[in-house]
Amino acid sequence: MRKHTLLFLLLFAGISSSAFAQLYVFSGVHKSYVRNEVLTNASPIYSWHVGVGVNAYRNPNFKKMAINTEFTLIQKGYNQHLGNEKFEFRFTYLTLQPTIEYKAFPFLCVKGGVNLAFLLETNKTEGKQTYEIIDFGLVGSLGFFENKRISFYTQVVYGVSPMLKYYNIDAMGNFNGKIKDLKNTCFMVGLRFNINEKASIFK
Repeated sequence: MRKHTLLFLLLFAGISSSAFAQLYVFSGVHKSYVRNEVLTNASPIYSWHVGVGVNAYRNPNFKKMAINTEFTLIQKGYNQHLGNEKFEFRFTYLTLQPTIEYKAFPFLCVKGGVNLAFLLETNKTEGKQTYEIIDFGLVGSLGFFENKRISFYTQVVYGVSPMLKYYNIDAMGNFNGKIKDLKNTCFMVGLRFNINEKASIFK
């Protein structure tokens, strides 16, 4: 976990060297679950996330729009209940999330884009090879009072690519196709802190 934290800090240092954009850090909690067709008695998990971001403003003629990029360290997964036992499946990702941001109202910004997640580690000790290293999803987000130093956000990441892939083999050893299932979905809330003295172009 320490090497992942170091990588995260290096990414932040690289972003911080840019002087033309708004830099910020954010942290919050989220509900994570998987849409699936193979699991029984599955339930969501609640976990944390932390990240850094940058708003790159494109053109003075489009002051209500910005290109937004975020790097997030996040833990996703699910619980599975079998009898009286609960099994936790947790996956730590580093995500890259480019979005387009639009100032809908003086106090509200709307974002939409994609979420590309890279699997760093998991608590699973068996069957790791069945889980995909890269997870892809669509994202929608609302930012409240981003013109202030501290603001609030809420976000949904809707997984598109399956995180689980393996071959279906019957009792005779015959291959009956490939099973592709488990798509991550996250509901996130948290606080954002603008690093630059200039809080935002969205005044």
